[in-house]
Amino acid sequence: MARKSDIDNLSYDELIALKAKIEKALEAKKSAHVGQVRAQIHAQLEKAGLSVAEVLGHAAPSFAPASLKRGPSKGSKVAAKFRNPKKPEQTWSGRGLKPRWLQEALDRGQKLETFRIKGA
Repeated sequence: MARKSDIDNLSYDELIALKAKIEKALEAKKSAHVGQVRAQIHAQLEKAGLSVAEVLGHAAPSFAPASLKRGPSKGSKVAAKFRNPKKPEQTWSGRGLKPRWLQEALDRGQKLETFRIKGA
C-alpha cells in the first residue's frame, strides 16, 4: 500500500494514471464479488428448492454475466481519449469518425498517440 509520502511525490499525470488504475481494479473486484455473491445465492436457493421469484415475490431479475449484457445505449457519453492541444475544448472519444482537426493532423504525419489524454 502506498504511503502518504509516496503519493505526495507523484506528479499530477502520475496521480491521474494511478486513479485510473485504482478505478479499474475496483470495478474488477466489485464484479468478481458480485459474481461470488450471486453464485452463493443461487446455491442456497437451489439447496432450498426455491427460485429467485419465489423469494422476492416478483419476476426474477436478470443475472446474466456482464459480458453478455449489451453496452451503453446509443448516444450515451463516453470519456474523451484525445484532445486538440491548440484548442483543448476539442476532444474525441476514439469512437466514430475522427474529427477534422485530428484527421488533418494525421494527414500531416503526426501520430495519434501525441493527442492522447494522459490517463485515458
